[in-house]
Amino acid sequence: GDVYKRQYQRRVRGEPFAAMFQRQCGVHKPSCGGRCLIADVSCPVNQAWTAIGMIVVPSGLYLGVVAREEPQWVIVILDAALLVLSLSALLMARCTEPGLLHTVPAMDSMTEPEFKAYVKRGYVKVYVNQQLVSLNQARAKICRETKNAIEKFDHFCPWVGNAVGVRNHKWFVMFVCSTALLALCTLAGCIYYVADQGLDSITGVVAIVLVIYSIVISCCVGSLAVYHLRLVCRNVTTNEDIKRAWDREPNVYDQGCADNCCQILCSHVRPSYLTADPGAYLDDLAVVDEEEQEQNKVSSEHVQTAVKHSTPDSPQSPDSVSNPDRILIRPDAERATPHKVVRYEHTS
Repeated sequence: GDVYKRQYQRRVRGEPFAAMFQRQCGVHKPSCGGRCLIADVSCPVNQAWTAIGMIVVPSGLYLGVVAREEPQWVIVILDAALLVLSLSALLMARCTEPGLLHTVPAMDSMTEPEFKAYVKRGYVKVYVNQQLVSLNQARAKICRETKNAIEKFDHFCPWVGNAVGVRNHKWFVMFVCSTALLALCTLAGCIYYVADQGLDSITGVVAIVLVIYSIVISCCVGSLAVYHLRLVCRNVTTNEDIKRAWDREPNVYDQGCADNCCQILCSHVRPSYLTADPGAYLDDLAVVDEEEQEQNKVSSEHVQTAVKHSTPDSPQSPDSVSNPDRILIRPDAERATPHKVVRYEHTS
C-alpha cells in the first residue's frame, strides 16, 4: 500500500532506516537484530523444540544407521530433502510474524476483562491496509496465547510455538505436509530394510522401531495435513471451521479450489503492518485521516449548496434537509472516521 511506498521513498532519499521490528507486541518480541518478531511463549504452550527433536532424531537414525547398510538412494535423497523442507517450513512458521494488527482501542489501554467485553460487543476495530474494520471483516481474532489481534487467524499451533495467520499460513501447511511425507518416506525405507535384511541385527531392531514410529506419525500428521489442505481448498480457516461460520451463508472468500490454493500457498506474503520505520505507519494513517476529513468537508459543502439551490418542488427528505451531512455518509463512513491509533504493546 501507500505506507510501504512512502517507506521505500524514504530509503531511496537516503533517510535513516532502522531494523524492521523494534518493539514488543503482545508476547511477540524482536529477534535476530529486529529481522524477526518471535512469540515468547514457553512450555507447554510452545513445543517447537519437541517437534524439531521428533523430526530430526528418527530421520537421523534412518539416514545414519539403517540407510547406511542397505542404501536405497532414491529414498535416501528424498528423505534428506523432505527433512530440510520440514525443518525450514517449521522455522519459517515459527519466526514469521503471523499478521499482527493494530487495535482500536489499544489492548493495554484498559484491563483484560474490559477489553474482552469490548471484543464481545463488537467495539474493537483493527487497521487493515489503512482501513479501520471490524474483527470479522478482517477474519481476525484476539489470540489468547500471544495477546495479539491476528489477521485471518487460523489457530495457535504449539508445535511451531506461534499463532498461524495470514502471513505464515502457507509455511504451516508446508510444514505439516512435508512432515507427513517425511514419515512415509522413512517408513518405506525401513520396511525395505526389514524385508531385505530381517531383524537379526541391531540395525533391524532400530528399523522396526522406526516403522512403528513412522506409522503413528504418518497417521497423526497425515490426517492433520489432509484436514488443512481441505480447508485451503475451501479458503476456510480452522477458527471459522470450528465455529461453522459458513454453514448458514455462502463463503464469500471461496474462489474455487485452484484459485484458493494459489492465493494461500503460492502468493507473495504481504508486508508486515508493524512498520520498519518507527512511527511511520501511524504518521501515514494520520495523513490518510486528514485527507478523508478534507474530502468529507468538501463533500459536505457541495451537498449544502445543492440543498440551498434546490427547487421547492424537488423531493427532499425533511431529515436530509435538516441534516444534509447524512446524504454523503457512506455505509462504511463510521469505520473510516479518524481514531486515535495507539500501538498496543504488552509489557511484562
